[in-house]
Amino acid sequence: MQQDYNDSNIRTLSGLEHIRHRPGMYIGTLGDGSSIDDGIYILLKEVMDNSIDEFKMNAGSRIEVNVEDGKRISVRDYGRGIPQGKLIECVSEPKTSAKFESDKTKKVFKNSIGMNGVGIKAVTALSSRFVVSSYRDGKVRTAVFERGILKNDVTEPTDEENGTFIFFEPDDTKFLNYHFHDDNLESMMQMYSYVNVGLTIKLNEKQFVSHRGLEDLFQDRMTSDALYPIIHIKGSDIDIAFTHTCQDPSTFKVLNEHYATDMHHVWFNDNIIEGAEPTTFVIPNGGISNLAHDAHDYYMGNQPLHVADMGSFRQIDENWALDSLYVYYLDVDVLADKKAVSVGDSRTFKALNGFYAVDAKCVYYKNNIVKGADPASFAVLKGQYRYGQDRHRVYYEAYGSKIRNFNALRHKNMEDGIYNAFHTDGKTVYNPELMAMPVGTDFLTIHKVELFRNWYADSKHVYYENRLLPGANPKTFVIFPSHYVNADYVSDNNKNADYSHDDSHVYYRDSLMSDVDIASFVCGYDFVVEKSFAFDKSRYYEGTPNPRIEKLRQGKYQVVK
Repeated sequence: MQQDYNDSNIRTLSGLEHIRHRPGMYIGTLGDGSSIDDGIYILLKEVMDNSIDEFKMNAGSRIEVNVEDGKRISVRDYGRGIPQGKLIECVSEPKTSAKFESDKTKKVFKNSIGMNGVGIKAVTALSSRFVVSSYRDGKVRTAVFERGILKNDVTEPTDEENGTFIFFEPDDTKFLNYHFHDDNLESMMQMYSYVNVGLTIKLNEKQFVSHRGLEDLFQDRMTSDALYPIIHIKGSDIDIAFTHTCQDPSTFKVLNEHYATDMHHVWFNDNIIEGAEPTTFVIPNGGISNLAHDAHDYYMGNQPLHVADMGSFRQIDENWALDSLYVYYLDVDVLADKKAVSVGDSRTFKALNGFYAVDAKCVYYKNNIVKGADPASFAVLKGQYRYGQDRHRVYYEAYGSKIRNFNALRHKNMEDGIYNAFHTDGKTVYNPELMAMPVGTDFLTIHKVELFRNWYADSKHVYYENRLLPGANPKTFVIFPSHYVNADYVSDNNKNADYSHDDSHVYYRDSLMSDVDIASFVCGYDFVVEKSFAFDKSRYYEGTPNPRIEKLRQGKYQVVK
């Protein structure tokens, strides 16, 4: 029987609905974050490109990128800020942009990466939570979207610098088991710095800046000596650099977009894989496999797994692999620690999500065994990734809490995700890491002092993690800015992870420091020697003097905000 076909079969989708319905048209492959080409990095690129456009217009020379738990990202630039009257339209209505003006005398973007008026709207549509704030001339307008639907819109006074802040959490119903990988993020930010000379990008605690552009790219990435000095041609609309190296091209072979070999080496992108054997090297075969291998080991990118038993090795999914002796968590940062985890029962091993796995004897969180967990009853809390529960207790990552039943608790701030939430059973208050807070913690007023930091405060007390800060005044308590010292400049556009103060005390984490001069106290990180420091006008509390730190101490550095 022929199916009826009439007007009721015709649908017209809004712009954001179409993006959610056909995401591949806008961002390509969805993926899980293991490849730099996966969709979550395209979402980040759309946000970054707008901030880069501001830099190109000489509006802001720094961008701050913060990643939380490999799941959520915020980007803050210090450009002109999106015009507040059109803020909602700019992030939610495709074909809306300030980059369509054809009259050169009226253009507010003379050089722009994105020109189609779609980019950021894809981020709004494909995020479970999307927040945009525009800071302009003493006012901030903030809009909150959930899966493309506007949930809140408020304008209020502010004393923050002009610019734009965007937070997004990719929708896990679209991006299954996704995770932002540090190596992919760092590669993105490094490349942005090479092609935008003078722009400072801070990714969590790491900073990226290039003063010579493509020359720095060549110097950092060449795997052999140049036959002659790098030739660099740069003009207002052109930037070219080239040289030749002494590698033997006759044996060089490109295996795919990431891997190549010659007679002596195996490359992943432009990095030599130390110890890899080019004659037996095999690239990933597609499907779930993202691993290459030779005759004696497997590799994730340029990171070896140090497989103990090649004969029994098998990959479970994009996050987990095992052999007869060990479990391997497939994350380049974890693999770099070279910490293998003994397998309990390889025959019954099963991945639960991107972070947890079980077998008949053990529960695993990444490359850790969750001590005391019961594999028979263990389950991941719905939609929470890093939280689990068995018949005994609730777990945060690899650590067991004192909570027996998560669903029996009262919760606060769960709408912002469990990573910002507090919980109580009526007697004890628990922080976002499920640590029991001290007796007397006020559940009604407890909150994070600063996003991504471990200090909390209620109406009467301040806490570091779950420990009381002695004598701290919650009304005046703040976290010190962190000074990032480079060879030729200093920035202080992030909060320190260790030092804080109120109107009369300075604290190192949860410890009260003695005889510190608050007004002259400075702390941070020296990128040249890769060490932390802290000092006031009288003495050093961490680190040792060097010419850069002493210059900062004497007030001779101009601090870049």
